[in-house]
Amino acid sequence: MGPVGWANYVVAQSVQAFAGLIGPDVTDIAVEWVDDAVVLHVAAGSASDPLRDDLNEVMSVLDGLLGGAIPVRLLLREGPGDDEWSGYRHRRIFGRRR
Repeated sequence: MGPVGWANYVVAQSVQAFAGLIGPDVTDIAVEWVDDAVVLHVAAGSASDPLRDDLNEVMSVLDGLLGGAIPVRLLLREGPGDDEWSGYRHRRIFGRRR
């Protein structure tokens, strides 16, 4: 598939996994792919239990979409998706207007 094809595939599958599960507290979502994992970066105003439940479901769905071939990790930041956020320099797939 090559690196560009893999990157596009991971982004598309990540968007699919988040469908219907982006709650009102989520401000930004980015995807990072590394050799040994896919990392979901999420910035949210509050890291509530319902949000954590939704994110666990997203990770499970994404794992299934990727066929369990690569681990999926989550980095959740309680705060804005600004330049201090871990997902700032990665492929952003969601961002609320400010």
